[in-house]
Parts: sequence; structure tokens; C-alpha cells
Amino acid sequence: MDRRSFALFALMFACSDDGGGEPMAPPTAEPTPDAGAPTPPDAAISSPCAAGEISCDDTCISAIAPTAEAVTTRIFKTSCGFASSCHGGTSPKQGLALDTVDNLIATAVSKTSTQATDKLIVSPAQAERSYLIDKLLGQNLAMSSEVMPQPPLERLCAAKVEVVRAWINAGAPR
Repeated sequence: MDRRSFALFALMFACSDDGGGEPMAPPTAEPTPDAGAPTPPDAAISSPCAAGEISCDDTCISAIAPTAEAVTTRIFKTSCGFASSCHGGTSPKQGLALDTVDNLIATAVSKTSTQATDKLIVSPAQAERSYLIDKLLGQNLAMSSEVMPQPPLERLCAAKVEVVRAWINAGAPR
């Protein structure tokens, strides 16, 4: 229930009376043929995207494999490396180059973060301990550190972060 619906419901509930001195019950949705039927735990979740696509901020894009190649070319290349030149080129920020698979492996996998020195940038098979995930989500950031990518670039959609997470949890293979 969104905030406006809740406020309307609360006002109706507080000010209404069904004649018996009791507040009226909240309005209910029209019953459907399957109302009350349990949803099977393995029921497919409907997706607005076609087979082989994922939703990325309400836009359907082709699915991204959790591989170093796909993470580099389909995610980092467009957001962190070539598009912004922050983590690509000859002088990548924080020494972290995400523009090629070789650079990703050499500068991120099992390398200590220069900002959060108690964490690895990519801790193979441990996305929850990888500072890269923290940076992408904007959580557990070191002092004077910011979520990545920075404006004017848009943050990665949840689906892309999940692909990076899956690659890391698979051991961050080449």
C-alpha cells in the first residue's frame, strides 16, 4: 500500500461509522477466482522482459553472463572504464583498471583496496567481503569514499550488480 492509499484508508477508518458504533472495515479488492489460493513456492515470477533478457531499471537488456569478459565489456566498459575514463586508460583512479579483462584481474582480484585497507577489492568466492560490491551499492564505504560510478554517470542497476556479485561468488575466474 503506497503512502497516499494508506493516508486515505486511515482517514476513512477514523471518520467512518457503519451505524453500529464501530469503524467500518477497510475496503477490499474484488475477489478473484484464485483468491486465497496458496502460491506455489516455485511459481515463476512474471517479468516484463522476453526470454534471455533481464530488467535493468525498467529497461529490458540481453542477459549478462557472470564472466570476466561480460562484466568487463557489458558493465564496466560502459560505466567505469571507457565511458568515464576513471578506471581505464594509462592512469586509472586508485590504480583500479576495469577496461579490459587482463586489467580487471591484475588490479582487482585478490588486491587490497587503497581506500578500505582491511578489504580486498574482489575477494574471490566472497562477494559480501569484496569492496567492489560495497562501492557499487554505496555501503560500508571507507572515509572520503563515494559510491561508484559517480555522477554524471548513473549507478548500476540491481541486475548488473547481481551479475558482478555472481562472477565474484563463482571465484572471479578469468
